[in-house]
Amino acid sequence: MVTAAARTRTRVDQYAELKKAQAQISELESTLDAIRNGGVDGVVIEGPDGPRVFTLQSPDEPYRVLVERMNEGAVTLTSDGVVLFCNQRLSDAVGIPTEAIVGSPFHSLIAPESVDALLELLQADRREETRLEVELVREHGGTLPVLLSVSQIPLDDFNHGLCLIVTDLTAQKRAEEKVRELNAELERRVAVRTEELVVANKDLESFSYAVAHDLRTPLRHIHGFSEILDRDAESTLSQDGQHCLKSILTGVTRMEALVTHLLDLSQLSRQPLTRQSVDVKALIQQTVEQLTADIEDRQIEWRIGDLPIWHCDAALAGTVFMNLLSNAIKFTRGRSPAIIEIGQMLDSATPFVFVKDNGAGFNPKYAEKLFGMFQRLHRQEEFEGSGVGLATVHRIVRRHGGEIWAEGALNQGAKVVLTLEDLSSQQLSQSEGSNDRRGASHPTGRR
Repeated sequence: MVTAAARTRTRVDQYAELKKAQAQISELESTLDAIRNGGVDGVVIEGPDGPRVFTLQSPDEPYRVLVERMNEGAVTLTSDGVVLFCNQRLSDAVGIPTEAIVGSPFHSLIAPESVDALLELLQADRREETRLEVELVREHGGTLPVLLSVSQIPLDDFNHGLCLIVTDLTAQKRAEEKVRELNAELERRVAVRTEELVVANKDLESFSYAVAHDLRTPLRHIHGFSEILDRDAESTLSQDGQHCLKSILTGVTRMEALVTHLLDLSQLSRQPLTRQSVDVKALIQQTVEQLTADIEDRQIEWRIGDLPIWHCDAALAGTVFMNLLSNAIKFTRGRSPAIIEIGQMLDSATPFVFVKDNGAGFNPKYAEKLFGMFQRLHRQEEFEGSGVGLATVHRIVRRHGGEIWAEGALNQGAKVVLTLEDLSSQQLSQSEGSNDRRGASHPTGRR
């Protein structure tokens, strides 16, 4: 049976225990307020291995105010990742009061897929600042992408902690997503436009081929009947009539050559590209032999230097040099001797070859027109031609992914520089070559 005295002692003991608990809670609240306000330099925590002292490097009030007013979150951790301090910015970001964050493991605020990377970062030996992108878990759902900047700080003479600056990446991620969407839309538009251009080019090539092919028969008839008329009516035609007939024959001959060139040009895109190792010097020598057989009366000095090995289509490379060397022979007409030089550009990592002559040259102001279809910079009376040859060369170079440009001046000769190597497959440093060379987007640019 419990006596009245015993009941009195029990009440007294309970009252004393309650007062003690209230005092402990009050002390704890005061300590937490002091930590947040910079009123203490450190905290002693009793653990299984005895008491441990945790201090802040700069607990003074100005430092505390600075940290609290930062636009980024700030966190101080023990070496094993327990939160010693966090500012209000981080608390607002995750929607958790600071008093609930302090004392908890920091990885409890991190999305599960980022925890392993964070723990590995915390366990690493950090001599310099380390950065890591993770996602914080918000109290009321959702995640927040952030960048953690982690630095090591001393807590006391024996222990080190970690200082984390937490930067919100929401705006950056939103901008990156917008850029990705814009890039995807741009790629889609480019693909659609490219397909339209491919179809248009095929239609244009088919049209050019059909027109050129269909023109051949009537041109043959005009040519044939004009020759018959020239032979049979030479004695009866007046001088003006004979002049008109010869003009017809000359025009028809030019038209037939133009039709042939158009057919050849339209077939370039149809012809498959077969790349192989091509000895450019051997190809040049072979082309020169073919051309000089018909110009024995000309005095031409050929200067052929060391030339590279190209990885290109041999037949198309032959067409390129046949056109370039034919032009050099034509435009040096009247020079004695004519000098035609073929060599390699030694100031570039890319194997560029040049064809240079001392002929009529051209006005550099019109260099951009040189490789255009039917573009002629000299009168037909001065130098014959269809205006298709250099356009053919340009198309072959473009099909190979190479580059071509021209330099020159009136009556001072011309120089064409080109490569049939695929520049897009080379490294950026090689494809750019020397600083003074134009980019591949300017195929007719001049040095």
